[in-house]
Amino acid sequence: MVNNDKQLEIVYDHYKDTWTKIESCCKLRDKIFLYILFALSLVCLGLFSNSEAESILSQLIANKLGLVAPLNISFVGSIIWFGLLSLVIKYFQTVFIIEKYYPYLHNLEKQVDEACGKNIITREGRTYLENYPLFSAWTHFLYTILFPILLFIVVTLKISNELSYQWPITPTTLFNFAAFLCLIISILLYLRLIHFKR
Repeated sequence: MVNNDKQLEIVYDHYKDTWTKIESCCKLRDKIFLYILFALSLVCLGLFSNSEAESILSQLIANKLGLVAPLNISFVGSIIWFGLLSLVIKYFQTVFIIEKYYPYLHNLEKQVDEACGKNIITREGRTYLENYPLFSAWTHFLYTILFPILLFIVVTLKISNELSYQWPITPTTLFNFAAFLCLIISILLYLRLIHFKR
């Protein structure tokens, strides 16, 4: 049988370990978000000057890889689609992990507080939520509503653009369309997780 002090020590160590994991996930999430913004800027560049953007990227990739000739432009477009899809999925996965950890962390805070007989560990639970500043609500809106909606709009415009000028449909276009569908499904599942929790 574990005594109360030992139990408190175990729970508190677990609390610190859980917080460290959340912190690590938050850093990864923020880094991936910057990569997504870069990939989206390439997509937007392609929307406004498709052939020039893909030609520049093709030349840059060829130079980096030491190739004599630039890569096929449609292949570069598919690399961008695949890169964006990979980044978005990893971003959403990381957010899902963070969302799963927080209720667990709140439960650990409650256990520590009950064992101590007072509210001393409330940083991520009650104290954070009671003093939730307006700016935090604004950033929450930007990340969880505006960003997914803008992502949805940009990728829809991009695939519409591709389907209108790449006729007849090629295997590359089908690949890009499959990446688009995966992105849309991922965005919808993300919105459902964030805004329609059970």
